[in-house]
Amino acid sequence: MNTWVGLPAGSFLGILLLLFATGAALLAWLAFRSPVRDKVRSLTGIADSVFASTAVLFSLLAGFLASDMADRNHRAWVAVNTEAGAVATLYALSRSEGAATITGPLKRYAEAVVTDEWPKMAQSQHSAHAETALHALMRHASDPAMARETSPAVQTALITAVLTLGEARGERLALAFNRTSRIQWVSVLVLGLVTQLCIALVHLERPRAHVAAAAVFALSVIVALWPIALQEQPFAGALSIAPSSLERAVSQFATTS
Repeated sequence: MNTWVGLPAGSFLGILLLLFATGAALLAWLAFRSPVRDKVRSLTGIADSVFASTAVLFSLLAGFLASDMADRNHRAWVAVNTEAGAVATLYALSRSEGAATITGPLKRYAEAVVTDEWPKMAQSQHSAHAETALHALMRHASDPAMARETSPAVQTALITAVLTLGEARGERLALAFNRTSRIQWVSVLVLGLVTQLCIALVHLERPRAHVAAAAVFALSVIVALWPIALQEQPFAGALSIAPSSLERAVSQFATTS
């Protein structure tokens, strides 16, 4: 599953098509063309409620998965914008008297995140350069020398902003490395195939209806699951969150350097 959901959008769509189209074709062959078709068709008479129960379970699991993906992406977006807001706050505070020396460590941190850490998050990695730059920024903001150069209120604001920055980065990385949805994906896909099997079992008397029902269900599953898969990784793929807010901060440093 780690490999599947990490594929590009088109590749994952192809896998869904292959999985459920193959399942529908295999079930149709078993029921109407295989050497065991008579035994399979002896199961005729299974109530439609069997399909209904599995379809409801599939819908619920897919809905929970979609909700989880949406919540994770919202939290990732909030974390990124909180981090960018903290950078902007620190930059504004650096304009205060005696606080200009924090600009250098802040610029190095923002550049490390944009150029080094952001690409690595797609591979579930963090940047050692960004980590080092954040520690340097924390040490600089809490340095007693800063208290002598600027007012206590400004230093308190600097420390608060740096702590907010660190917390937002931690949240961003935690969401980038989160792989807890893998077992949900397995459950949804397996239950989708089970539901497809139930559709086949309740249409054993009518071959054309059997094929049509299986095809419609396969299309419905693909339409439902593909958009969810596009949101699986907040910082990778077609719908990934871009570091545009942090890039604006880096460009701001360039204009004032």
